[in-house]
Amino acid sequence: MKPIGKIYSEKLPYRKAAQILIAAVVIVSAVIVALALTVFRPRDPTVTIDLVGLSRVQLKDLVFAKNLTTAVAIGISNDNYGSFAWTDFTTAVKYNGQVVGEIPIREKLVPQRSYTNITTSITMQLDKLNEDLAAVAAALTGGGLNLTCSVTVYGKIRPLRIWPRFHGSVYVDCVSSLYVNTHRSGNEFHIFKGQSTCWTKLKLT
Repeated sequence: MKPIGKIYSEKLPYRKAAQILIAAVVIVSAVIVALALTVFRPRDPTVTIDLVGLSRVQLKDLVFAKNLTTAVAIGISNDNYGSFAWTDFTTAVKYNGQVVGEIPIREKLVPQRSYTNITTSITMQLDKLNEDLAAVAAALTGGGLNLTCSVTVYGKIRPLRIWPRFHGSVYVDCVSSLYVNTHRSGNEFHIFKGQSTCWTKLKLT
């Protein structure tokens, strides 16, 4: 039978190894939690919308035409350490709660920590917009005609290009204001595209 002291001395290296392993697990866990709460914490993307084509539209075309299709530029700033990909979708454009147009968005992958430009178009149903022509004219020449669009974009997120993909969504709510340009080109008044403001919310699912 081995002496008790000798048995204890034989087990000591295993106890030290276990203690070192536990300490390493605790440290790694703490680092992961710290990174998750700081560097890898999900951040809401920044979205901008520029109705670039409307700056070339004459006021008479906006008032008397039935439909109008013009260019739209969308910018997306993704500060996350993960990409976001979605499939085709269409978002409705509203004026005073009524649908007056739509913007189609093609499938896209937004890389991690990047700025992405998207070129698309907006199709306006001007006959619906001009149902209350007096109110539209007053808005264009006054405080601005506000067009809104709200959409929840569902897609897949892939952190750091090495982890498995998982589902997520981004809620986007934008307001774009239009005015009449007070500077005349010949005898024509042109539409002036005002500032667009967007709010976003990223959700992991």
